[in-house]
Amino acid sequence: MTCTSPLFLAFFFLLSIPNLDITKYTAASPFMFKRQTSEDDYDIEDPNDPCWKFSHGYPREMEFYSPMYPDNYPSRIECFKVIEAPEGKQVQLDFRDQFFLESDDPNCKFDFLEVRDGQRGYSSLIGTYCGSTFPDMITSSDRYLWLRFKTDDSIEYSGFRAVYTFIDTPVPNPVKKEPCIFNKEGSEGWVNKTDISNETLAFYQAHN
Repeated sequence: MTCTSPLFLAFFFLLSIPNLDITKYTAASPFMFKRQTSEDDYDIEDPNDPCWKFSHGYPREMEFYSPMYPDNYPSRIECFKVIEAPEGKQVQLDFRDQFFLESDDPNCKFDFLEVRDGQRGYSSLIGTYCGSTFPDMITSSDRYLWLRFKTDDSIEYSGFRAVYTFIDTPVPNPVKKEPCIFNKEGSEGWVNKTDISNETLAFYQAHN
């Protein structure tokens, strides 16, 4: 290969470009390509996903928002999210800056945020929220919170900003057992239910 050959010139040209950034693509099908994203791309919003700010959000900042926030959320949308804490942790969820959803119905049947204590849509309901009153801080009983944001076909508002953190699961205090001792005189005796106090009986019924 000579210094004037096309192959040499192409190689020299590539080496002479500082900080060349080549985006790599992998074929997902013969007609589809998917970009391989780095960690720096992880929180880049997808403009084609109206639920992105809610369902994905910004996990490194531990924040998520109503769709399109701080602009008004769209009508006729339904988005889902599951927050998962590490082992031995619980999820603590709080709302900041503003909370503003449609609120003409006391049962929040128009636009609402639904929060459940678990990772499924049938987990125990913590609350359904709408209007402009900030929900109280929400803490899961285990590692998960399941959330759904749904709107009807009219009247949109600016929604909310939510932040979450992971807290240690409290270690329960060991149960102190009531003594079960009965004093009887003589060489033999009987212990009947009437010899047991109501408090002691209730304790053992609750912990056995």
